[in-house]
Amino acid sequence: MVLNLETLKATLVLYGLNAVFAILLLVLGWYASGIAQRFVSRVLTATHRVDALVTVFLSSLARYAVLAVVGIAVLQLFGIQTASLVAVLGATSLAIGLALAVLYRYGPSRTEPRWQWLSVGPVAAAVLWQIGSSLLSWYLAISAITVRPMARWAPPLA
Repeated sequence: MVLNLETLKATLVLYGLNAVFAILLLVLGWYASGIAQRFVSRVLTATHRVDALVTVFLSSLARYAVLAVVGIAVLQLFGIQTASLVAVLGATSLAIGLALAVLYRYGPSRTEPRWQWLSVGPVAAAVLWQIGSSLLSWYLAISAITVRPMARWAPPLA
């Protein structure tokens, strides 16, 4: 086995510099996330109209949002394609935001809610969810069996 020292040296320098830049970016991102958390906490505390629990939640959300952006930047620094990761994070944050908005809008705000054992809606939703989950797992199992052998006969997409 022949070892090319010039190629090895160039590779080590390239990845070494990327590692140093990644560590520097992580340290700066950690510092910036702390600044963002303190800023949001101070702004929400200064208004005196926001609950302390909401202040802690939103300041933590700001911190982890900055850390997520820094983490994606570090992954991209090493050459990892992050477009799908950004799309998944965007869709997830949209779904969580909509869920919180619906919960805030339609959530119970009564002083004494009464207890109900079961109603038709949650039972129907649970049954439909189970049926949909079973159909999806069945479809994925069938497609894993049929798609792989057919890939040999499919024309190239180029």
